[in-house]
Amino acid sequence: MRKLLFPLIVIACLLGSALAAHAQLTFPSGGSSSGGSGTVAGQYIVNDWYLAENSYLTGGTAQSNITTTSIACSPLKFVYATVTIKALAAYVATISAAGNFQLALYTSASDRPATLLSAVSANMSTGTAQAVSQALNSNVQVGPGSTGGVIVWACAMVDNTTVKFYVDADGLNGVAYNGSSTLSNVLATNNISMQGVKCTTTGCQGGTITFGTWPASLATSTWTDVNANGSGNMVPIVAIQAASTP
Repeated sequence: MRKLLFPLIVIACLLGSALAAHAQLTFPSGGSSSGGSGTVAGQYIVNDWYLAENSYLTGGTAQSNITTTSIACSPLKFVYATVTIKALAAYVATISAAGNFQLALYTSASDRPATLLSAVSANMSTGTAQAVSQALNSNVQVGPGSTGGVIVWACAMVDNTTVKFYVDADGLNGVAYNGSSTLSNVLATNNISMQGVKCTTTGCQGGTITFGTWPASLATSTWTDVNANGSGNMVPIVAIQAASTP
């Protein structure tokens, strides 16, 4: 009986090890993973467009415009892979014929926007309902081991109050990565509601908002929660274009 049990025990141990190894989830070098409509376990391809790993299009809808006296920001996550970003894009849903908007990337400190990494190199038109893209002034590397870090903030400013963008109406991209002192901004009646944060006029680093001028730092700004329930200043869903990996 002992001679029979010993090989059975060995076989069981080997089988268990094989199953454990098979079940282990790994991400390849340069790979990325994303919720919603983003990228899953693949490599970034140079010149291709991507959503951040925490961006969701399932709740995408046109909602509340950004005021001209505010900077509105939402966090983007790049935990699984490092990529160098060369351009940003957002989708204009409701136009303002002669209007413009701009986007920028900031580092994250204390779960809020901190230091300017790079901004778009020119104005982005709100005159046509379509995806609008623009190159950055300088490329930005984000992800593990990068100068930008694994969480960066995509920030938007506008020169008119008519334009509306496609946004994450469910707030899923914001609430998991920046907290709120107000519980109802995290757990709302019908959905998870927090979408990002905004600063307004002198609350933005103690200065005033001038369209096209991005503060070098927003670290000491006064931030207000941006809710996905239509409270205004909704941040566009921002796509990134890969320049290189990493």
